[in-house]
Amino acid sequence: MRRGGAHVGARTPVRPASGSKPFTAAVVLQLVEEGWLALDAPLTTYLPTGFVDSLHAGPGSSA
Repeated sequence: MRRGGAHVGARTPVRPASGSKPFTAAVVLQLVEEGWLALDAPLTTYLPTGFVDSLHAGPGSSA
């Protein structure tokens, strides 16, 4: 397999961001099916409010 013209092997470092999205989605949907999560519930149902607020803090934000 090639990435940007270079050979990609088993030891080639890659950023997990894009590759982890399908895995994360599958796990979330499995948890929904088992009744552990609800897709329409606010994040604060599962995570502390302060943590959720910090996710929305952009550059130069005081949060």
